[in-house]
Amino acid sequence: MPRETPLSYSTEMILAMLEVPPRKSKTRRIPSNRLPNVDDIVWAREAWRVGAWNENGVSITVDYRADNHPRKEWIDIANEWSFERLRIQCSDDAERAGRIADGDGQYHWEPGDSPHRWRLGRFMFKNAARIWLRVTDKRLEPLQAITYEDILAEGWNPQTSEPITEETAGEDARAWFIAAWNSLHYANPRARWEENPEVAVIGYEIISTEGRPE
Repeated sequence: MPRETPLSYSTEMILAMLEVPPRKSKTRRIPSNRLPNVDDIVWAREAWRVGAWNENGVSITVDYRADNHPRKEWIDIANEWSFERLRIQCSDDAERAGRIADGDGQYHWEPGDSPHRWRLGRFMFKNAARIWLRVTDKRLEPLQAITYEDILAEGWNPQTSEPITEETAGEDARAWFIAAWNSLHYANPRARWEENPEVAVIGYEIISTEGRPE
């Protein structure tokens, strides 16, 4: 039976997956037992904040940092302790931002104008994820075996590299990937590009960008 597994993505990669058609269809990860397998479902963790909260429904709305998109439907929080912690933090954030509650203790702002703190993707609730993926292939290979076509599938945008020619495209793409990879693995010297570690290459198709698919 397919598993549902989270993977965290940077803002740049979230935006690449939101493009139509998506600019990112592969990811490379250091191998671990937590990684998904073929046919497994992945929900993408990304930076977010609480847009609003509903004490009666123990639910929240969510803003996504990558494109500042406010998701307006209510998202239930199964753990009441987690909800209460969020509510207290959000009330503090609103007061620090100078927002004044009405006579019923309610705060008001337009969708996308939340004064609440941004949170890292690793703290995202599963049912708050908007991007869902299905793994189509998976293999192991040395990191430095990556090709130009692979780097394009990793989300590189040639238009951000100027000037670019057919002769320099491969060099520019590889330089982008090396910088991006090392910035994510700076705390683990053995995982850096220069060490050429074995990585899991995961290919996927995007099945939803608007929340968990039915």
